[in-house]
Amino acid sequence: MGHRSVTKAILFSLVLMLTAVLAAWPAAQALAQGSGSGSEQGEGPGMMPGGGHGFGFAAGHGGFGLGAMMHKLDLTAEQKQQIATILKDNRDEGRQLFEKLAAAREKLFAAIHEPQYNEETIRQAAQELAPLREDLIVFRARVGNDIRNVLTPEQQEKFAAFRAEMKDRMRDRMEARLDRMDKWIDRLSEGESR
Repeated sequence: MGHRSVTKAILFSLVLMLTAVLAAWPAAQALAQGSGSGSEQGEGPGMMPGGGHGFGFAAGHGGFGLGAMMHKLDLTAEQKQQIATILKDNRDEGRQLFEKLAAAREKLFAAIHEPQYNEETIRQAAQELAPLREDLIVFRARVGNDIRNVLTPEQQEKFAAFRAEMKDRMRDRMEARLDRMDKWIDRLSEGESR
């Protein structure tokens, strides 16, 4: 594997890690603050007051938050109530998971940024974080499955199409960022100052 490929692989791993952290942040914020009950002001299932998105379904450009998807799926009043109940029933568990995860991330961040590099401390902090991330992933998958089960087969197909489009957009943005970073590294490593 060439130098450029190794660099891209490392950068790709870092971007994936950062993407995972950023993707979990809106979900955790929504859980920490509680889900909205729905209104014309942009609140609804999985949305925070003021229109922020959350609950594990990443929001992004083009309206890909859970609330935007729910609007596009044309949910019945009964479906909205079922989804709100699912979110409410899981809110406390989600808050606890996020609080534990946030504390473990802070510990890892502190270990990484210690003035004196200490691999053992960093590894220990990373190992403490790993099972918490796993718990959050399983939690998000379980709640997402519960929500999908409320949807009709047609709505589930639309939901899957929205998710696929979001995934493609995220991949394209990640590849563009990796390319820009790779060019920046190459330029600076060859002695250019900009």
